[in-house]
Amino acid sequence: MAAAGELLVSALSQRPCVYWDVRDGLNDAPRRVSKSDFWLEDSEGRILVQSEHLRVDLRAERAKQLVAVAEADIAQLSARLRELKVRLRTEQGAAASTLRKERAHLAKVATFLHATRAHAAGKVHVGGSARKQERWLKEHGRAAPGSPGEATAMLLGEAWEAVIEVGQRVTLEGECSVEAVAPELLPAEGYRTRATARVLRGSPAAPLILVGSGDPARRSTPAKPAAPGQTLSRATRHELVLAAVLVAAIVAFALFAAR
Repeated sequence: MAAAGELLVSALSQRPCVYWDVRDGLNDAPRRVSKSDFWLEDSEGRILVQSEHLRVDLRAERAKQLVAVAEADIAQLSARLRELKVRLRTEQGAAASTLRKERAHLAKVATFLHATRAHAAGKVHVGGSARKQERWLKEHGRAAPGSPGEATAMLLGEAWEAVIEVGQRVTLEGECSVEAVAPELLPAEGYRTRATARVLRGSPAAPLILVGSGDPARRSTPAKPAAPGQTLSRATRHELVLAAVLVAAIVAFALFAAR
């Protein structure tokens, strides 16, 4: 990926980029956004992406991250509950009362964590509907600070940004056409002799969808010669396995018949 104009600077991390937006929790609708046109490269060359109607869909990636953090908090909380159970067998009086209060508090946090994990996975754990569950999470996330659910509560409620940087690998969904473009937009590499380019352009009704982003692209390096056993395709290996099984069956049948 390469910029088609001046680079932007992202709002939170101050990174040079061609697109940034700021979101809250699992909300996939940015509350602040800035974007510029950029070039993509595929097997056929370069494509100019008009960013006016570009939508970046990263909810799945954010949800996956939230599930991982929630599961880590659940494991930590479960360990603490087991510890409390053991201690309550011997503690009495005020000490036991304090431990029971902590256990009751952690039980509420556990419900919050399981509901958060379910919400991130598109399921309903409390409230009866996704919308009511989202409201419940916002209300009960306050109970998590200072407990094993703190990391999940912070991730669920914090502001975060989606950033598309130069060199990143991305996947775009949209219609492509060959159009005339301003000569100054074309790369100064002698790549094209005419002021035309393949262009990805969305519309309000059919926006371009960026469905994922990855690490900055690495520079290509010469491929190392493959070892003899590494040059076989999956289909070829499958055929060889079937042939080996068939030969083994024939040998087994011959030994049985010779008895």
